[in-house]
Amino acid sequence: MLRLGIRLIFATLLAAWASVSSHAADPYKVGLIAAATGYGSFIGDPEVKAARLYVKLLNQSGGINGRPVELIVYDSEGSPEKAVVAMKRLTTQDKVTAIVGPDFSATVRAVIPIVDEAKIVTYVMTPVIKPPPGSYMFAAYPIQEYAYEQQLAWFKKRGLNTLGVLASTDTTGQEGVKFLREIGQRLGVNIVVEQFNIQDVDVSPQLLNLQRRGSEGIMAAVSGKPFAVVAKSMKQLNMKLPLLASTGSVTNTLGELLKGIEPELLLLPTLRIFVADQLPKDDPQLPAITKLREVYKKEYGAEPDLYAAVGWDSTEIVIKAIAATGGNPAQMRDYIENLRNYVGTVCIVNMKPEDHHGCAPDGYVLVQFKDGKFVLER
Repeated sequence: MLRLGIRLIFATLLAAWASVSSHAADPYKVGLIAAATGYGSFIGDPEVKAARLYVKLLNQSGGINGRPVELIVYDSEGSPEKAVVAMKRLTTQDKVTAIVGPDFSATVRAVIPIVDEAKIVTYVMTPVIKPPPGSYMFAAYPIQEYAYEQQLAWFKKRGLNTLGVLASTDTTGQEGVKFLREIGQRLGVNIVVEQFNIQDVDVSPQLLNLQRRGSEGIMAAVSGKPFAVVAKSMKQLNMKLPLLASTGSVTNTLGELLKGIEPELLLLPTLRIFVADQLPKDDPQLPAITKLREVYKKEYGAEPDLYAAVGWDSTEIVIKAIAATGGNPAQMRDYIENLRNYVGTVCIVNMKPEDHHGCAPDGYVLVQFKDGKFVLER
């Protein structure tokens, strides 16, 4: 009888130990929503690759305090409706600890009510949307206004006063117009605006209207491939005005898009990773950028672009918050809201309760695109 009792106790202890060990090995689940395919794949694909690589390397080194991380990826295809479906699944079915993404301004705007209700830390990847103070939403990038302000200051410094803005009718274009008008009024730059649809294949009429209205330069407030439509139409009209682009036009494939239609002067705001080889050796972000370039190229055989940098940093910050708090939502929010001097590949992050981006204006650098290469504007 005594032996039977001892066996039962031993069996109970063994089962309890197995249960604890199993629970300890349960992965932390992190969601990722990105436009991995479709119109926005030039943004979403490198974001997903960088996030997956970060999690892979993390798990190889032991995970978070011995617990692995499972990355659950949903492809929004750039669709607000699909982003909403993905966000609902991550928060109600997958029961993730935190979420990275979405990445397009329209998809981010669509999921804000879900984030507010679920109270789950969500690190979105757009410079356009400003997360509300005190919310569970944070955002990568310096805010979009910083990029436009640098460009308008460059424009004004050259004695130019009227900037023609060709804006897409989507959120990127319309938010851009709002920012540019505010900044233009402050810096003394006159802003004149024409609109176009991202499906348009020619914008010559709008460009001619801008020219007739006294434009001394053109700003294309649009993301992705439609930027090439603007450049092509300017080439066909033999317009030799400076062409300025928004952050969403800067990709590793820009040279392919502009082959044969490259403007005489093209000015773009971007992140340091695009001109890493031109940075001063003492740039504080250079070590982080160099590390990402090394591991990304080893894994994928290609150089990471700014979208890979955004995916990498966003994932790392979320992982750091989980490691510091054990995944408690309110504590994670407070951890990120108080994050200071995080030297990333995107920028140096110093979060504040009223600023959930945390990047300073100098997170952006201006570059010219010359002969198929990005050249740092000094």
